[in-house]
Amino acid sequence: MKTGDKMVNSAPFSSLSDKSASAYNSIGTEREKTLHRTIKYYLCSDETTHEFKIGNYIVDIFHDGAIIEIQTGSFLPLKNKLTALLPKYHVTVVYPVINRKTIYLIDEMGVLLPKRSSPKKGQPLAIGQQLAQIRDLLGHPNLDFIIFIVDVDEYRTKTIVASKRKPYDRIDQYPKGIPTIYYLKTNKDYLDLLPKELTNPFTKEIFQKIAHLKPSAATGVLLTYRILGIIVQTGKIGRAFVYEVVKNK
Repeated sequence: MKTGDKMVNSAPFSSLSDKSASAYNSIGTEREKTLHRTIKYYLCSDETTHEFKIGNYIVDIFHDGAIIEIQTGSFLPLKNKLTALLPKYHVTVVYPVINRKTIYLIDEMGVLLPKRSSPKKGQPLAIGQQLAQIRDLLGHPNLDFIIFIVDVDEYRTKTIVASKRKPYDRIDQYPKGIPTIYYLKTNKDYLDLLPKELTNPFTKEIFQKIAHLKPSAATGVLLTYRILGIIVQTGKIGRAFVYEVVKNK
């Protein structure tokens, strides 16, 4: 596989036995989440490379002198670790994106209700919002990224909660099927994530609609792409900034 190519791995995730029972057992426990753990084993099955201590930090995988960090949330907590490790090590940050989600809800009586499909679908381009959190490190020769797109079964339990809170607790997410992986290292890799329908010039509102992103995510993506020099701000239309993609990047 070449860096920057989209890769569809031919190997599916190993099946997890009795997922509903595992979901029950995980209630109220503090442990590594199944999505994080399964991706770690998928990328490197050698357990001796997992949770490896380097200096003051524990990394998810240390293999052949390189580091892999799996980050399911904000990249901001990674900033200090990356700043310390990048001068000596190559680091790949893996960002999981949920493609299709099947939801299983366990009610107050412990009964597993019929499954349903979530209408939400993760967007690979949304990684730009997280990259904006570590923008000072973008372009470092020892840093690249993987977008790990995967389907999951998500187990939830109903809870009695105060108003304005979700009426459930997420128990765990179990990846399934064959993941799709995007490598991000060169500017062309980032360009390939942009919607084909996007034409110059455009505003944030246009970009947000075409890319199917929330306003905050669209703002983060535009900031990241401007830092990388892939998108430039060319003017204003009324109160809206106007942008263009630099095609030769």
